[in-house]
Order: sequence, then C-alpha cells, then structure tokens
Amino acid sequence: MSNTQVAELVFVPAPSFLSHFVPAIELAKLITKRNQHISILILILDNPTNSHNTKAFVESKSVDASSHGRLTFLTLPPLSLLPDPSASPNLIIELNKPLIKQAIDNRIQASFATDHIKELAIGLERSGYPFLWTLPKKVTSVEGVEKHVDDDPYGDLLPESFLGRTRERGKVIGWAPQVAILAHPAVGGFLSHCGWSSTLETLWFRVPVATWPLFADHQLVASMLVKELGLAVEIRMDYQHAFKTKKGSILV
Repeated sequence: MSNTQVAELVFVPAPSFLSHFVPAIELAKLITKRNQHISILILILDNPTNSHNTKAFVESKSVDASSHGRLTFLTLPPLSLLPDPSASPNLIIELNKPLIKQAIDNRIQASFATDHIKELAIGLERSGYPFLWTLPKKVTSVEGVEKHVDDDPYGDLLPESFLGRTRERGKVIGWAPQVAILAHPAVGGFLSHCGWSSTLETLWFRVPVATWPLFADHQLVASMLVKELGLAVEIRMDYQHAFKTKKGSILV
C-alpha cells in the first residue's frame, strides 16, 4: 500500500500575523514532500482583524499544495465572544481552544472509524468465514443530535461492493439482539469492544472472544480477560508501516 498514511500532524499557526502562516505552510509542504506517509492539517483560527488577508493567503497556498493531496486546511467557526482588536495571538488561541479540540476529536474519530472499519471488512472478506457484523452508523442531524440509521447502505464506510461480494455468507446490520446471538450454537467467536455487559454475556455463553477495546474501562477489561484470566485472545496493534519491497511499500 504505497499510499498508507501512518500519521496526521495538526498545525495551529498564530492567527494575527501572516508571517506565522508562511513558515508553517512551507514546513508542512516540506514534510509531506519528504514523507509520503504523513498528512498535515492546518487549522485556521478566526481573526476578525485580519480575516480577509488570511483567507486570501490560505486559498493561494491551498492551490499550491493541492498536488500533494496530504496538506489540507480547515477554517474554524467564528468565535461567539469576539476578542479586542488589540488582543494577543495567545489570547485568540486560548479562546479557540474548545474549537481546536473539537476539530481534532472529529478528525480522529472519523479517521479511526473509516480506516479501521474498512480494514476489518477486508479481513472478514478474505477469511472466507460466515459473519454477522453489527455496525451502527451515527448520523448527526441539523440540531446536532446523533442518531442511528440501521437501513443505511454504509457506502462511505465499507469497501466498494463489499456487501454484494459477501452477501452469501455475511450480513451487516445496525443493531442485533446480542444475548440471543451469543446463545446460538452456530456462533464460533465474538469480536468484542470489551464493555462490561458484553463481557459478562460472552462468558456466560462460553463464546471465544477476541478483544478490541475502544475507550473507558474497555482496556482494563480486555487486559483482565487476556492476561489474568486467559479467557480471550488479544488483537495486537504492534505492526510496521511501509515495509519496503521491490514492488513498493506494503503494510504489515
């Protein structure tokens, strides 16, 4: 996979001076040029005193950087509390911190979800085994409320034509009666995020578990199952990126 991206850097240049944008963008271009497995997101903070100049400059640099495809810009929403025109860059950054955090969190969640879901889909397809995959898709409404859409075709999450190629032996659904499924004798294994309820149900029905902890207490539960009790196998995340071969770079 010659286009494998192993990391994304986030730059937050000081908003008051274009002199801060120039070195930041040039450095970002240099990094992406030298390492094809790094992408960079540059956050543009709202600066009412210099917004027009900043916007024009960023647009011109966006065109210059388009050939790389791994250098992107994201303009944050305007501040609800406008700073004084003489406010220092540090104050503007401080006021923008909630927006910066939200932008980075959204980026991480989107990247994690799409990349890992597609890799998991590829693994399921290549395994040749029948599967039932519960994949709830969250959609944010205009009001900002998240809801699950069970009848969505997952076109933006799964590899192209994945559902068609695997429909004879697999099914992707938005919700499943987990207890009933774990109790079924046809179930030979369970990929679990290691939530406490899921863990108890899995142990009760004696279903083999592969652990994939996500957050909160999941890592602690997974560690207990694998290392202390020996009741599950671990999905290891230690791998090498961009292993060089004569045919190009691959991910192992």
